[in-house]
Amino acid sequence: MEINRSKNGKALLHLYRSGKIYSEQKNHIFLKEWTNIVFSPLPFVNRGNLNYHNVTQPLLFDDNIFDAVNAYHILEHLTPEEGDFFISELYRVLKPGCVCRLSTPDLEGIVKDYLDSLKCVDDHPSEENMIKYHWGVCELIDQATRSQSGGEMFKLLQQGKFDPAHIRGKFGDVFNDFFSENGPVPRNCVKQDKSKHSCHLERKAIKDYLLFPLSKLRASFYKIFRRYMMFIHRSDPRFTREAVRWNYDRFSLMRILKKHGFTGVNQKDHKNSDIPDWHVYNLDCSNFGDYPLDRGIYVEGRKPDVLR
Repeated sequence: MEINRSKNGKALLHLYRSGKIYSEQKNHIFLKEWTNIVFSPLPFVNRGNLNYHNVTQPLLFDDNIFDAVNAYHILEHLTPEEGDFFISELYRVLKPGCVCRLSTPDLEGIVKDYLDSLKCVDDHPSEENMIKYHWGVCELIDQATRSQSGGEMFKLLQQGKFDPAHIRGKFGDVFNDFFSENGPVPRNCVKQDKSKHSCHLERKAIKDYLLFPLSKLRASFYKIFRRYMMFIHRSDPRFTREAVRWNYDRFSLMRILKKHGFTGVNQKDHKNSDIPDWHVYNLDCSNFGDYPLDRGIYVEGRKPDVLR
């Protein structure tokens, strides 16, 4: 994979799974400044500065390459064993003395929300509290157990059994991935980003696609292969990695970094980071206010400086 460079010459690695709202708000930053890996269990032809890779396999970089790593909502989609391997790979490709940042949903917060909704519906069994209780149960269980895309959460959206203000408070702007003013967003709906930089990369990708018949052949093969695998697995959320495979709280997220050798491990928020110039990128903060784009926990650790 080709390594991108920031304006100040740094090699920054950004890994994420998906999310059109996240891409719409932030890709004009990370496409220009970071080397990007999209976690995909199925093969895609790389497009511009978007590299598709199954992170349960080794990262295609040499050791000690990157000045910072940001893994955005990937770890929860891996089993504990896969998560251990993934963190070991982040450690390997990071330069000594540099920072790795992880973000995941907050198990502690999810459990607290569930317990609060349980108490409310127990004390006051109103329709409003019952709706919040159902969402509390879904957030705790559904994402790890769903057998079809969207699971029980999407069914609640289709049935109108939700409080928009309550859900936006829980999911932030990412709620717009699933619900718009016109109702639930179809699960196969992917809104195309039309930012200037994204269009430039799209044109470059199309040009490369047309100039190199081998790339065109490979893209066609990947497409057929993806359809075949999706048919075989019936779009199982565990196969596509939509499902959550493990949940983390602040303790367990810090613990996994320490386990793999990171030092100075500490919890951050959506605005602050020890990654140099983080305020320029602001990848975890909504573009529309001083709140997280996707509510979760943020933990960082530093690879020891072996030169000392």
